[in-house]
Amino acid sequence: MSAARANAHKHGRKLLRSGAYLDAVRALEQTVMLHGSHVGLRSDIAYAAYLAGDMGTFRLSVNALEAEFGAARPRLSEKSRLLTQISLAKFFEELGRVADAAELVDSALAQLTPGHELDFQIRAQKLRQLASFGRDDEVAPLYRDCLFASERNPNQLIECFHALILAEARLLGFASAWARLVELARRTDLFPSDLRLCAMDLLEFALETQQDDAIARILAFLPALGSEEPDAFERELIHLAHDAPAATEEDFLRWTRLVSPMGHLRLLALEAKRQGGANQAARARLALQLDSFDHRTRAFLSRKWRSAFISADVLELEVRMDSLTVSLGEKTLTFGARAQPWDLLRVLSGESEIPPQKVLAALDKRDEQSEHESLRIQLLRLNKKLMPLAGLDWVVRYSKHGVQRNPRVRLRFVS
Repeated sequence: MSAARANAHKHGRKLLRSGAYLDAVRALEQTVMLHGSHVGLRSDIAYAAYLAGDMGTFRLSVNALEAEFGAARPRLSEKSRLLTQISLAKFFEELGRVADAAELVDSALAQLTPGHELDFQIRAQKLRQLASFGRDDEVAPLYRDCLFASERNPNQLIECFHALILAEARLLGFASAWARLVELARRTDLFPSDLRLCAMDLLEFALETQQDDAIARILAFLPALGSEEPDAFERELIHLAHDAPAATEEDFLRWTRLVSPMGHLRLLALEAKRQGGANQAARARLALQLDSFDHRTRAFLSRKWRSAFISADVLELEVRMDSLTVSLGEKTLTFGARAQPWDLLRVLSGESEIPPQKVLAALDKRDEQSEHESLRIQLLRLNKKLMPLAGLDWVVRYSKHGVQRNPRVRLRFVS
């Protein structure tokens, strides 16, 4: 059975390399049915489904790989175990499980022995994660390591180059990353898809930092990468780069159907920053999506996209106690009869930063630890409701500076 599975797996991989992604999914799934499961098979099924743009199958395949890895881990060779961890980490990122992905890469790093054959590949993954999620202060040691990747292994080399391009763009600026991409394009031992991945990440950086000259340079560079059609995320990225009109609800819906959860978040963040941050609907959706993650992942993503919530506009939330609502434009948030945030909102409608003792006094509460904790919890719950309405990463909060209202938010009470 092992030999038959290996041969069938080899056929599925051949389809995958040829770009017949849906055929590869079917062939590899049939291999599992006929010859049994294995982490390598499950990993290739997930990868093929992702490349095919079938996000439903991708999610199910990642779940199956995670379960298979959990059961088979004690029996796997060291190399197979580490490669599966890195594959799972990449897949988790695409599903928005960023904290889980970071833990897997850290675990793989901890298992490395001096001179390990996967040393560069795993360090490159960590460097890419740090550069991608705004952890610039932790990049330097890994950046130094990846600078000297071996030329003997093209697969590991492209992993390092990809990570270096991201790190150099964020730490040294576009010109440095562009020079590396141009050098990479001269190589003959790399796939065009590898070059496109690096170019697209650099295009995303140029859009994120709103560098028009850099955007134009990358768009002019793309035709030289071959005739292979860009994937769904890349098509949407190129569309935004051509100064597309503000995204609409139809665009948001299309993104949820075509790209991965992380791809959806990345497009929302880019749209929220375009055209001076005028697309409040994109910010609202981004805030809602971020709030749906566990607190560890939310910390990663909020740090990465903090600037997406910066806008010169002041948002006026209209508070109506008679109808138990808070409104912004056409959007209305309705509170239940038992929820009574009105006195707290009235206090917050004045100064944007108030000592908690002053807030408690205005609410006729005692200055005691239990009341401070109750106020903190009340603010957390209120903020959770108001964030999607305002399209901000926070509206009210209890911080070390006191009770704060976002200075971009104004509260207006209507009789």
